[in-house]
Amino acid sequence: MKMNERKKTLTGLLTIISVIFMTVIPSVPIKAEDGVNSTGNILLENGDMALYASDINYLETEKNMLFSELPVLPDSLNFDGSRCSNIKSKGVVDYAGGKVVIDTSDFMYLANEIDELEAAYKMNTVAALNYMGTYYMEDGSVTHDKSKESLPVEYAVNLSFEEIYMGVLQSQSVENLATTEEITGASADNLSTGTAAWLDGELVVGNGADNDASYKKGYSDGRTQGQNDVKADPGAYGIQTGIDPEYFELHRSASVFNTGISYVTAPRTGTCYITVQLYVTYNSFHGANGCRLLIRRDGNGIASASASDDGYDPSTSTEIQWNHTFAIACTQGERLEVVFEHGGGDASWIAGIY
Repeated sequence: MKMNERKKTLTGLLTIISVIFMTVIPSVPIKAEDGVNSTGNILLENGDMALYASDINYLETEKNMLFSELPVLPDSLNFDGSRCSNIKSKGVVDYAGGKVVIDTSDFMYLANEIDELEAAYKMNTVAALNYMGTYYMEDGSVTHDKSKESLPVEYAVNLSFEEIYMGVLQSQSVENLATTEEITGASADNLSTGTAAWLDGELVVGNGADNDASYKKGYSDGRTQGQNDVKADPGAYGIQTGIDPEYFELHRSASVFNTGISYVTAPRTGTCYITVQLYVTYNSFHGANGCRLLIRRDGNGIASASASDDGYDPSTSTEIQWNHTFAIACTQGERLEVVFEHGGGDASWIAGIY
């Protein structure tokens, strides 16, 4: 038998064997089933070529695992998947009377599952972005304004992966904040101790440096200002300091002079208190206003008081002991005159300023 005839005979035998052991169901419209229908294994060329239905089962198990990890599932979502239209396989291969079945509807099923997995990924990503304050608009743009009418989560399947990617980037980007105000990113110094923020994908943990600096500055400035306020006007804070010994001066004036003058120097800028303690002995007639104090600055009177103002009547008294305090707005270092009019009497007094 010639070589060509032997090849034809071998080919014919293989064809007969294939017909005996394998039945191929003619092509019919394929519809994706809810699950895998293929079973068994095909091994050819001593295992160098193999087709395992268990591989399809494995991929289905992995798909189910991914779905189980997603909190938002598109179970009730009705959308047209695109992958089924790309499947070219068709029909069912039944080998050895059902021992091995390769059903191409399994490919359709897995294609639909991949479509739903894509939808679940997009929906979960958009739901997470919404939780973080990032929202999609109908045109796929991103906003951080919750008051705007944003895209519902179930419509996230209409977004492209590029739009999803840009939304994730903008969710943590200060530069992309949609605002009319100028905003800069926070640093660790800007945040209170124990607080944290995400900035352009970086976790920033606050150390409270700015708060500490502001507190210290406020404490220092306030303390200094408080000290100056009390020094300037101790009486306004209920503080009676009295006259320090270095500010005491004793003065005398005989009746023949009628008027005595002493001087005080302001210890600070602000409200100062001039206290005068007087004693007058009259040895001749004197009028009702014969006991009067006058405070002068550069020769000009700025305050005055009469003993009669404090309840004394010099016209009927032979001696008067009178104490009086003036509150005067002063400039540190200025010299003020304390004038005591005591016409008709010998006077002595001490005057001080604080």
